[in-house]
Amino acid sequence: MQAVNHGHYLKLKKYGSACYNATYISVVLEQQGFAVKKWQNEEAQSKKFIRQIQSWGRTMHKGDLLVLSFSGHGAKIMSNDNEIDDWEKEDEGWCMYDRVLFFFELWELARAFRPGVKIIVLSDACYSGPLGFDTKAMRFRPGRRFSFFNIQKDVYNPILNAALRPLYHTIPPAVLVLSASAENGKAFERPGKRHSEFTIALKKAFKSKNTRDYYSFFESIMETILKRNQTVTNPGEKQHPRWFYCQGHLNTYLPKKSVF
Repeated sequence: MQAVNHGHYLKLKKYGSACYNATYISVVLEQQGFAVKKWQNEEAQSKKFIRQIQSWGRTMHKGDLLVLSFSGHGAKIMSNDNEIDDWEKEDEGWCMYDRVLFFFELWELARAFRPGVKIIVLSDACYSGPLGFDTKAMRFRPGRRFSFFNIQKDVYNPILNAALRPLYHTIPPAVLVLSASAENGKAFERPGKRHSEFTIALKKAFKSKNTRDYYSFFESIMETILKRNQTVTNPGEKQHPRWFYCQGHLNTYLPKKSVF
């Protein structure tokens, strides 16, 4: 998502490397024999995306692999209420062209997939973390409506008021999330380069001779990002990729599989 609806997002600036990142991932997947759907900018509408995920959920079977990649802005709802616990303060999501698609919506969509289906998520966006999953409480954090989202109440209130946060044990497929950032952190572009820091790290990991499975793949990503962080003096500009694995109802040992 290089560009979004400015009327909705209040002139959110372009994420300049997003389309380049998407093109690179698409080429890699096509080379591996995947049937690729790539949506950029105005094409990436939330309803269209949801319908496509629902369709895959109906048609994919045990052993099938879905790779879902997003590159663009991330969004976070923050609460100003200091009386509630941390896990009650926030919801995160991806900035699709027309609105924020919250991570709890993605996990709810995942419930439609059959056990034994494998899903890889590559999230190159701020606030990605484990896609909204609270690893301590083994649940999904509920959110409260503050700041930016109050301006679009007619869009977000029905979603946030009606949506349930699925529990860990209700997710049938195996889902492995590789995120560019922590749930409270940012993802960065590389000045003067077409690709973001995360995609640059992905490229190196794909080429690394040490990449045997998803564990070693993520280790390579971390190594590249940590080297970059050593050159940054401002702690707020350091990037912290995250890994999260939901094994689903059938343990497919996805992290030990060969990458794609």
